[in-house]
Amino acid sequence: MCDLLIAGLDDPQRLVNVLADIFGVEPKDVDVSHEDDYESQNWDARVTCQYAERRGDLDWSLSVYSVEGVAARPTEPQVASELAQRVQASVFFPYEGTIPSVWRIATASGETFYARIQEPELEGGDHVVLQLEQPVDRFPAAEVAPLEDVVREHQIPTPVVDQEIPYVSVQGGVEQLVRLREGLVVWERLVCRMATGWPPSKWYSGAIYVDDLKARDEVGLSSKNLEGSIREAVNRTLETLDAKYRELTIDDAGRALSETAAASESDIQQGEWYWRRRPVSLPWSSREAHTE
Repeated sequence: MCDLLIAGLDDPQRLVNVLADIFGVEPKDVDVSHEDDYESQNWDARVTCQYAERRGDLDWSLSVYSVEGVAARPTEPQVASELAQRVQASVFFPYEGTIPSVWRIATASGETFYARIQEPELEGGDHVVLQLEQPVDRFPAAEVAPLEDVVREHQIPTPVVDQEIPYVSVQGGVEQLVRLREGLVVWERLVCRMATGWPPSKWYSGAIYVDDLKARDEVGLSSKNLEGSIREAVNRTLETLDAKYRELTIDDAGRALSETAAASESDIQQGEWYWRRRPVSLPWSSREAHTE
């Protein structure tokens, strides 16, 4: 099933032929009906699209189903993208995280990125597109800016930490050890983000970057109080991650970081060596400048 929101579509019946193409069925096997119109619905249809009116920046909500045996099994993002391009509309579909206001948008030009929608407080109220990662002419009032909460929430695998300090090894342990592992996870995620082009939006704010450096500071301080095998595991983890961080950054004496206003000059100059290194390609420069 696909749950979609759409703006720029005058008549949902235009979707019949499009959905037939997407799912590889005949138009006669597609039913597009209002969600309350039970009498005229084709219950034998292989693809069903129920729609309901929406107000404000959106026109319709769509629930698309296909029965078993339909040859084409497109994903929700694929359906949204095909619909957007075929009917020249903006189609919103659920994203992979847990923030209620966040959706992904498929545009008429074939782009896909994150968006924030304000739902009405009362039934029948207006839906408002509040924020978009890229401008869309249909929503001139929307703020164009990265969605920082999406970037913070995005999950990144941490194979180095998982191998050296499995989560099960700190479950039920002292708070210091739990926090230390959390700091190492943050540090590995930063390194992995750099290595893979800053997912999910090819952007990272100076503020989040500074938070990650502070997490590395806490790990360094906490590890001094460790003993035995756990200290050895932490040291091995830091050695691996620090080496990768050096590989992916350059020493600029902290200039790039100071220009973000996310860290003070004293933080940078009095901090550890990693405070004075920057990613080779700055993930915050273009978009932060755009939104100032």
